[in-house]
Amino acid sequence: DAFREMARPALMNAMGLLIPAMGELNVKNLGKEERGGYTLVCLRIGANARKEALPVLLYVPASKAMKGTVAIAHGDGKAALADLETGGPGPLVKALLADGRAVLAFDAFLTGEHNMPGNRTERLKKSFSDTFLPTDTAYRVQDALTAIAFARGSEYARGPVDLVGIGEGGLWSLFAGAVDGDVRAVIADANQ
Repeated sequence: DAFREMARPALMNAMGLLIPAMGELNVKNLGKEERGGYTLVCLRIGANARKEALPVLLYVPASKAMKGTVAIAHGDGKAALADLETGGPGPLVKALLADGRAVLAFDAFLTGEHNMPGNRTERLKKSFSDTFLPTDTAYRVQDALTAIAFARGSEYARGPVDLVGIGEGGLWSLFAGAVDGDVRAVIADANQ
């Protein structure tokens, strides 16, 4: 705790991170669909001050006795957590839903919906962009913090928030968990 109190402000400043409050989030509900055993909610969320538009899929179990919410940062975006053949959740999301947990999957900066089909989208490069703007990783950590803030305050998700990072998302999750001390647990793949 003492180390976190000392290092957290420096890490937040170095990466240009903010932990948004739920009231600071702009939430656009793009649709809600009841499915067998869960509800799927499509959203765009972001902090008003940063003009973010984070694509989110929120899977909410039908059970009223929820154990909390798991936010998942995947290096390939939220589609990597789905079963593309059936159009439903993939094995990890299914297991978490069966355990009574809501699952929030998101497309971090330049992943998933932020990419053009068949092409990897790059950030606009300007002279010394990493000197004057946050790095791609910092933007992705900010997206994880925004997802966590929404999961913590959402009407759909209740209980403690855990953070899972898969592939490149493991690094983003480690940084987000270091900054947001209210995340109950962080599980990071560390990119194998």
